[in-house]
Amino acid sequence: FVQASVTFLTRDDFTAGPNELRDDFLTWFGSTQASMRTLLVSISGGTDWAQFMYMLESVDILYSLIFILYVMIVFHGVLHVIASIFVDSAMSTSMKEKDQLINQEMAAKDSYMTMMKNLLKEADLD
Repeated sequence: FVQASVTFLTRDDFTAGPNELRDDFLTWFGSTQASMRTLLVSISGGTDWAQFMYMLESVDILYSLIFILYVMIVFHGVLHVIASIFVDSAMSTSMKEKDQLINQEMAAKDSYMTMMKNLLKEADLD
């Protein structure tokens, strides 16, 4: 995306005079660090990713398509996989807690049954 920025900024029709789109390109894609920050902001909800897609589309539709592919893969692929890992972990923990609760109830029932048997044996002896 830095290459798209360089391509855009070196065009003859955008090098002279003030231009808001040129300033946006410098801000969001002016360096590798800025591009990385832009990619993070676009998937984390900091700024709408469509804004960057339209900026890249003004250079070449291919850059726009690559950006859309990036958003789809990262947002829908990677982030949903990470979220599903957390959900699976929570479900696993919940099942362990449920099993522990069942075991405690079974132990309490066994203890109660043993106590009742002993009480009835003592009552039967009298």
